[in-house]
Amino acid sequence: MLIFNAHVHLNGSMSEEYLEVTARRNGCTEHFQGFLAETDLWKKFSWIHQIIQTPEDIKLATLDVVKHSTADILEIRTTAKAMGRHSVDAYIQAFVEGLREANAQYPQKRARGLLSIDRTKHTLSDAKQIIDAAVAEKKKSGMIVGIDLSGNFVGPRKLTGDGLYQAVMYALQQDIGAALHVGEIDSEDERRDFDTILRAVQDYKEKQQGKIYGKVRFGHAIYRTPEQDEIIRKLKIPVEVCPSCHEVLDWWKKGQPHPILSLYTHRTRVLAGTDDNLLFRCNDKDEQHKLDSFLHVPEKYAQLSEDAQHEIISAKRKRYMF
Repeated sequence: MLIFNAHVHLNGSMSEEYLEVTARRNGCTEHFQGFLAETDLWKKFSWIHQIIQTPEDIKLATLDVVKHSTADILEIRTTAKAMGRHSVDAYIQAFVEGLREANAQYPQKRARGLLSIDRTKHTLSDAKQIIDAAVAEKKKSGMIVGIDLSGNFVGPRKLTGDGLYQAVMYALQQDIGAALHVGEIDSEDERRDFDTILRAVQDYKEKQQGKIYGKVRFGHAIYRTPEQDEIIRKLKIPVEVCPSCHEVLDWWKKGQPHPILSLYTHRTRVLAGTDDNLLFRCNDKDEQHKLDSFLHVPEKYAQLSEDAQHEIISAKRKRYMF
């Protein structure tokens, strides 16, 4: 059975060993000690960002993530930014080079990248530039295959309302995938943005006759309304589920039905992710097995051998990867 990881954030997924080595190389071992001592999950990111200082660090971090991954196919997402005297494009090129070298060094794995749009920091203009960069890099190297919409789900949002609609629609109109974080918090802002994203996807499919199969995925989708569920089922949008992340954030209690089960019960429209495995202490293989422990095999495959079931389900899941 193929192991997929559809949801990997670069900065939260590098190994602790790599962080320590990089802190020594950059002369900031106190930041690594700060990372180890920090008990607040989200504040750990601040320490990571202080340790990772150059495009070379990004390239090597990408290699490190692929090296330690137990997935056969994974997509890594990152928010490109200027680093000191290095431009945003230098960051992107370092990320691409890391992906290229990782695929060469670990030919049994397939690793690709997504460029992230941060809804708390980026405007519509910023989002379009990131989308254009993803499109250009897909044509150039094939290492970047889409965009990710994410960002601090409890923070104030710059990209919302009509700007969010336009950003999602612009991404859908390009030859790239779109992985969109939705339903991460039970708030009016999140419900409104979720509705906006759904409206953009629905309009793209129904008014522009656009293809969304293998092009759109939702991330997490924990907090949903019945009306949102109806649209997601109608559009058959696959969802990325990160079980350990959901446990740690108290979005799901082990032993209780996972929220995804009120939307999808079968494995064919749900993909596993680790989110930030450095923080949530998980790996790709275990997350997929955990996910499959509460999702069912469709009845029409029940009479097949286990190997045949895995082959069919793997093939279906593979089509949802960008």
